[in-house]
Amino acid sequence: MTKKDIYIEALEYGKDHLLDGVNRESFRAHMESLGYKFDDRASEINLNDIFNSVFGCAVGGGHAGIDRNHMDMDAYFSYIEHQELMEARSSANRATIIAIGAIILSLVTSGFSIWQSSKPALIEKEQLKIIESLKYNSTDLEAILKNSVDSSNANHSENVVYLEKILTEIKSNKSVKQTD
Repeated sequence: MTKKDIYIEALEYGKDHLLDGVNRESFRAHMESLGYKFDDRASEINLNDIFNSVFGCAVGGGHAGIDRNHMDMDAYFSYIEHQELMEARSSANRATIIAIGAIILSLVTSGFSIWQSSKPALIEKEQLKIIESLKYNSTDLEAILKNSVDSSNANHSENVVYLEKILTEIKSNKSVKQTD
C-alpha cells in the first residue's frame, strides 16, 4: 500500500478532529501509526512544521489551560481544494473511459456499415413479383430497375433475367397506354 502525502494525511486528521482539536502528541502518534518515522532531528522539525501549518502554532489552542489546537481555516480550505481536485480527476478518468468506449463503438458500427454496403443487395423473386404486380408505369421505377439490371453481378443472372422481363413489360405497358 502506498502512503499518501504526509501533508494530506495531516489535513485529513485535522478534518476528522475538527471540533475536538488535537495536541502534538496525538498527532505524532497518529502519523507513526500510518508508518511515518520521526527518528532524527530533521524529521522532527518537519513534523512540527506540518503541525503548525495545519493546526496553527498557538500554545494551548489560544485558550488558557487548554492544550488542543484546531485546524486552521487556510488548511481546511486546502483540504477542500484537494478533495475537489481528486473528484475532478476521477470524473475526468470516467469521462475518458466513456469517450474511448463511444469511439470504439462508432468504429465498430462504421466498419459493419462499410462491410454491409460492400455486399450486393439481393432482391428475392417474391419481392420482384410484388413490384411487377403493382404495374407502375413510372419512369423512376424503370430507371431503378434498369440500374439494378446494369449493376447486378453475374452470380445472380436469374434475377437479372427477371428484372429485364419487368422492364420489357413496363415498356410495353407504356406503348399500349400511349396508343390508347
